[in-house]
Amino acid sequence: MGSYFRIAELAKLYGLNSDTLRYYEEQGLIHPRRGANGYREYSVDDLCDLNIIRSLRELGVGMEEIRQYFCAPRTVAGTDAMLAGQEEMLHRKMAALQKRLTAVQQRRQRLRQAMDRPAGRVLRLELPERPCLFLREKAIPEPKVDYLLRKLQKERRSLLKELGNRRMGAVMEPAVLWDDRLELLYSGVFFLCEEGEQADGAFPAGTYLSLIHAGPYADIRQSYRRLYALAEAEGFRPLDTPLELYLSDIHDTAREAEFRTELQLRVVRQADGKK
Repeated sequence: MGSYFRIAELAKLYGLNSDTLRYYEEQGLIHPRRGANGYREYSVDDLCDLNIIRSLRELGVGMEEIRQYFCAPRTVAGTDAMLAGQEEMLHRKMAALQKRLTAVQQRRQRLRQAMDRPAGRVLRLELPERPCLFLREKAIPEPKVDYLLRKLQKERRSLLKELGNRRMGAVMEPAVLWDDRLELLYSGVFFLCEEGEQADGAFPAGTYLSLIHAGPYADIRQSYRRLYALAEAEGFRPLDTPLELYLSDIHDTAREAEFRTELQLRVVRQADGKK
């Protein structure tokens, strides 16, 4: 057979299946001849072309670009231009991967911080204004909160840079906190915005009392009552309805004991009277 190879030989040599070699032939990338028995026979030139195809595929070059590369006269300048395009694309991919890596690292850090902070301990925080995307509805029952967060995410997807690392939460209806017979109700859900994102609302800057509720949401009333009781004992009065941030929930763990929800209440000193 001389310098010609059968399709089975070539497929084994390159770790390809016969269908892939036929596809390359259909795309005009390789040009086997037909032997006297009708079988495909591949030349040394076809081997060289397969080496080029494999190298380009390993670089992530798409088949259409490879086809155009093969159809044009092959020159060093043309190869250099094609590789320059791939270099630019790889830099973009590396930047996107670095962004995703940063988001993953931030989420891991927030999870660790949520689990490390003592539950039930009230902290006083001075927080800046926090822009957010907000979806307001009346009397949202607790089981519907996750659905509305997904709805808000879908409606505002174009405004959010990174969904997987998003800080989200809901605004509580405080009137239901004092009667265990009442269903937990919320007045809205939100995503906190990152720098440079378009917002449609904001939580005001000011003094906030913060408490980590650990465990299932069914027990969250007791944590809210503790928050309000401490505010009164310290001489504060609430300025707004309280909000909660979901630090660790069903998306992170199936163990309710590992759920962490941060409760925040903006307050002012009783004697101050300012908003």
